[in-house]
Amino acid sequence: MKINIKVSSFLIALTLFISSFILPNSTYALSGEISLEDNVSQDVPSKWAVDEIIDAEIYGVINQELSKDYKKHITAEDLLTLDTLLYNSLDTDSSNKDKIDNTKISLNEYVTKEDVMAVFYNTLKAIGNVKIDETDPVKYMISKNILKGSGNDLKLKSRCTKEQAIIISKRIYELVAKELGNTSKGLMWKVSGGKNDVYILGSIHIAKKDLYPLDSKITDIFKDSTHLSVEVNILDLENIQNEILDKGFYKEGSLKDNISEETHELLLKKLEEYGIDYSIFEKAKPWYTALSLATLDYQTSEYEKAMGIDQYFLTKGVFNKEILELEGAKFQFDLFDNFSPETQEENLEGTLLSLGKTNNDITIQGEMMQTMWNYWKNSDINGFEEIINIATKEDTEYNEKLWHERNINMTKKIDGYLNSEDEGTYFVVFGAGHLFGKTGVLKGLEERGYKLEHIK
Repeated sequence: MKINIKVSSFLIALTLFISSFILPNSTYALSGEISLEDNVSQDVPSKWAVDEIIDAEIYGVINQELSKDYKKHITAEDLLTLDTLLYNSLDTDSSNKDKIDNTKISLNEYVTKEDVMAVFYNTLKAIGNVKIDETDPVKYMISKNILKGSGNDLKLKSRCTKEQAIIISKRIYELVAKELGNTSKGLMWKVSGGKNDVYILGSIHIAKKDLYPLDSKITDIFKDSTHLSVEVNILDLENIQNEILDKGFYKEGSLKDNISEETHELLLKKLEEYGIDYSIFEKAKPWYTALSLATLDYQTSEYEKAMGIDQYFLTKGVFNKEILELEGAKFQFDLFDNFSPETQEENLEGTLLSLGKTNNDITIQGEMMQTMWNYWKNSDINGFEEIINIATKEDTEYNEKLWHERNINMTKKIDGYLNSEDEGTYFVVFGAGHLFGKTGVLKGLEERGYKLEHIK
């Protein structure tokens, strides 16, 4: 049981709230520079479309080939590609594809908005996982708020741009997820009692595709917020990379010189199993080696990966919200670098042990991540509290620094947002591990007299 606690404590920490080392994935929508003041390039979306294009990428309803020429009129070929991607994202039964009837639609290079509605409507009917009573594609799309507007404003006979078609596809994906109850509820609370409203969202920093879409209650609150606060602005890549180079590697000596022979042998064994060259870590410190390997199962698995929850909101909020940090990259890297050599090696050992297989023939690492994803998706408070209690069970240097002190400091920071003269609505995202426990943010805010409302 001792080993299990050691393994789970570090893994929970990494998955739930240590974000600095997880560098963001590039997004198709943001592959070029976007100026919201003068956005004229065809290769990036219009200002009004950026938010939903990011969602479309995450959901898998566009690919890299479609992620260009957003403002140009969509071709029939691209529309059918988009339709196939939507179908594949919504349905795993390939036989349903034969039921799609587009024979009455005459597609040529002149693709209208009406054509787009008809193609997607037919696909949705063929899949058959949502009830459709309306026989007219356009009326159906309007009734479900997929197509917005009325009468002549819809311009159904006008040519459809690629970004317009992508957004229609994305909204259909969200509709199906909502009607089937497949959206993620997350772990979110409204905090009131100060000058400003604050919403706190417990995050998971590594994610997979089926955590999305998020429940509209979460995304609607985010859209209406004025400030976004995260642990670390992980879009500041240069700063993070500089911190890694400065603190994550030995300037003199090597990893082998600073860990036991047993731990070193275990490291070599696991690197060989995963086909990783040891030279990558030859000069790395134990704590950074542990961080790098703590999500190895995730990186090498067949999960359909997606950006973490905090990265998701950062990618969207960078255009229209004030970005704040609860901690910052320097704080988090200093935290690990200042742990004793013994604690650093224990964490490395725990990470390596987590790559061992369970009775279900998956790694401890993979099992832990899947459990937390399920708890988060279903807003399972009791489940999260249980694993946090396991992680913080022992009174150690590690738990004191990584959990309790940070919990207290985050509570103080959120208290500051609640009473800030910079008025607005604050949307605060941090690792879900900080919400619970004897020093957790929820308990800390309640003790300060604030009212908490679970958003579910």
